[in-house]
Amino acid sequence: MITNILNATNLAPLAYRLSRWHLHSLVGGNPFPVSASLYINTNCNFTCSFCNIWRVDPPYIMPEDTARDLVEQLGKLELIYFSISGGEPLMVPYVLDLLGHAKRSGILYTHIVSNAFLMDKKRAQKLSDANVSEISFSIDGPEHIHNEVRGAKRSYKKILAAIQNVKTYAPNTRIVLNTILKWSEPEHALHAVQVAKDTGVSIKVQPENNHPVFEGQKCDKASESNRGLDTDGLNNLFAAVDFMINEPCVVNSNAFLKGIKKFLVDPANLPLVNNPCILGRHHVEFFSGRMFPCLEGVNWKNGFDWKDTTLKNLFLSTEYQQSLQNLEKCNGCKKNYYVCYYEPRLNFPLGNLLRTKIL
Repeated sequence: MITNILNATNLAPLAYRLSRWHLHSLVGGNPFPVSASLYINTNCNFTCSFCNIWRVDPPYIMPEDTARDLVEQLGKLELIYFSISGGEPLMVPYVLDLLGHAKRSGILYTHIVSNAFLMDKKRAQKLSDANVSEISFSIDGPEHIHNEVRGAKRSYKKILAAIQNVKTYAPNTRIVLNTILKWSEPEHALHAVQVAKDTGVSIKVQPENNHPVFEGQKCDKASESNRGLDTDGLNNLFAAVDFMINEPCVVNSNAFLKGIKKFLVDPANLPLVNNPCILGRHHVEFFSGRMFPCLEGVNWKNGFDWKDTTLKNLFLSTEYQQSLQNLEKCNGCKKNYYVCYYEPRLNFPLGNLLRTKIL
């Protein structure tokens, strides 16, 4: 995934911003985040069995003026990477305009995650107009499996159509499929990898995790992954992981993919998990109107109200810095193996990247 950013970003401002972050960190300062994720809404046109975000009641959609203020502030802080997800973000009428505004505000790399159902010709053209760096479409396996999981009969075919629409009408936007690696059914993820190969796009693998329960959720049930595999199940899973490691279209780092095996059998000794976690010093998240240095680390609860101050002041505040110190002791990556939390720890800052390359 780092390669994606390097290939699609002007290297001069990228190198400057990365160098500045490392310099501030080395001299004991408080560097501002270089990466941010926004859950722009909780409502969705799908009812995926593994997800609880769409169950939040009442649903949340960030007001447009709030969202524009957010990206303007992040741009002034010279953010590198900005990702929008939901819910289904394409249900938000202004979302593609917002991504264009993010680029104009100085953010280098923009990304949106979608289930693909709404990505028609018109939206693909707007994707191009907004100069969006990357779009991800989620796929869960063969057609009948994907449609069942997503609760939408035509959802699989819509992915294939969406890929073609983006290739045709937004050719400069990189396409990366997302798939969930189910512990007991890795063949579903392998099918998704084959789709990526056949369509000439990349794919990112997210191992199955326990999804959190949210306040205001329409039910109290948390999705739980089945990690109790027998020997045959482990061998089947590990063979799938080995296959993915050698597939050029899979954009996860080798360190992350190799760690999948250790996560199941010895999570307490995963690379870097026993080191102080500084993810919150280079990444920040926005969910349901609040800001979090790491949603997983605080169990997706509480967070900071950022709208009555500036992000810069909040990042420098004693309260926020204390939260970062508390998160240094977090054990979240031993409990759930998230690509959006553990993979960045393996690859950033530079010292961590060098350690994982050696390991």
